[in-house]
Amino acid sequence: MKTEVRQGSILSPQLFILPMDQVLKQAEKDLQAVERGDHSLTFAYADDSGLVVCTSAEFQETLDIWSKVLT
Repeated sequence: MKTEVRQGSILSPQLFILPMDQVLKQAEKDLQAVERGDHSLTFAYADDSGLVVCTSAEFQETLDIWSKVLT
């Protein structure tokens, strides 16, 4: 059986938001446990998210955490 939600359906945003909210919460929890710079941020709006970090090491560490949360 194949089920899909068409683009533009009123269910599409809700089906995206529900799991994404949990992903964001878990990523923020995991990122708070790691020592990061004062200017390190994760933010999200609609279906976009952004990372602000000060060093390439922080960037890699943040990406590793996001990768772990998403898998």
